[in-house]
Amino acid sequence: MKLIYLASPYSHPDPLTEDLRYAQVLDFVYITRNDYELIYSPIVYWYPIVRTYNMPGDALTFKKLNETMMGKSDEIWVYTLPGWAESKGVKMEIRWALACEKNVRYIEPL
Repeated sequence: MKLIYLASPYSHPDPLTEDLRYAQVLDFVYITRNDYELIYSPIVYWYPIVRTYNMPGDALTFKKLNETMMGKSDEIWVYTLPGWAESKGVKMEIRWALACEKNVRYIEPL
């Protein structure tokens, strides 16, 4: 089974935009699940914890954890929701993936 790291934008001044981004990524992970690829999304994994425990949800808070998961992943997918190209977190994830010679694939929103 292939491990896929799914990068996507999250942080935004408007919490409703963060909620929407979480919902869109959650839908993508659900719809694209299969027996050959395990899709790991830090947004899907950490969003409930960030919201429940009022933790910061910014890219720097999760940098080390994200790099660990990307290092274990076979591919990095970038889910190109609105705001992905401006996202500091997504830019950081792409730079890291390319520096580690990971295959980066860009996925259009469903």
